[in-house]
Amino acid sequence: MRAVDSAIQWRRPQNASLKIPFQREQCCYAFRDFPVSHSTVDTLASADSKETPHTPAFNNFDQNTDRLSHLLSFTTKGIHGYAKIIAADVASALDKLNLSTGPKSQDEVSNLKERVAAIGENISELQTEMVEGINVISEWTPVIIVTIAETYLKDVLTYAARIDKAIMQSSESTVFGNDVLNASSLEELADEIRGKWARRFIDDGGPKRWIEKLIAMGARGYQPNTSEDLEVLWGVRHLVVHSAGIATAEFNRRHPGFPVKLGDRVKVTSELKHQWIACLYDFVRATDRYFVRRCTGNRAATEVLTSLPEEPPRTQL
Repeated sequence: MRAVDSAIQWRRPQNASLKIPFQREQCCYAFRDFPVSHSTVDTLASADSKETPHTPAFNNFDQNTDRLSHLLSFTTKGIHGYAKIIAADVASALDKLNLSTGPKSQDEVSNLKERVAAIGENISELQTEMVEGINVISEWTPVIIVTIAETYLKDVLTYAARIDKAIMQSSESTVFGNDVLNASSLEELADEIRGKWARRFIDDGGPKRWIEKLIAMGARGYQPNTSEDLEVLWGVRHLVVHSAGIATAEFNRRHPGFPVKLGDRVKVTSELKHQWIACLYDFVRATDRYFVRRCTGNRAATEVLTSLPEEPPRTQL
């Protein structure tokens, strides 16, 4: 946003009454806190070598997070481009004012004030449009991250249940008549049952509850702060989807340490995105290692794991 501000300062009239309104602090805040570097996800993903065995669910998760990083990187470039458009519009409008000689009469001063006010209004509209766009993308990033996480968990649970039938023995699975009639084969019916079991696992609480259940199953290696940080992420996602990003009393009660007051709009900063993505990778890595260990004793699982394609090349933006 310095380009925009400097364009205004460059030709601003000496007369203080001719200042063009520009909410620089608001615009700079949104611009500063949006970017998540494309290298952030690359760095986290590169911690897993190609030789590290993964479930098919992890392969899909890795591709989804890669797409997310491309989206954020592309959007950041778009913001830079939009800022340049605003700066060009400001410079062009100021050139047309012909301020080099200065006004010579009261009528000319009044006319100049009106034209400057019109320029300021146009700049304000462009700025508001850009800031709101940045805020919306920032706020909806947690929604995308949560969707990626829940998709991975459902996929890996379904995969594990297909390989290790004992994993579902302690759960109650109900088969309805329509499920049987609509299934074209026993395997399709079994997949339907596994998918519903995985969905129930996810619906029974959030990240903290999932990690507790996974640890009870035998998973290990989760960082101490992972469950709490992911709970905050899920809470912010709920605010964005269900209350337009406005903090509720329930959210503040559950997450008293999160910096937002009741009734205020949450600010999803770049630091939060980095933190959440890192926690997500910690959760997925530990979970995937557990299911690889559990399933590789089965011959079919070993064949699936070793037949995974190599990680697709990452495009550097």
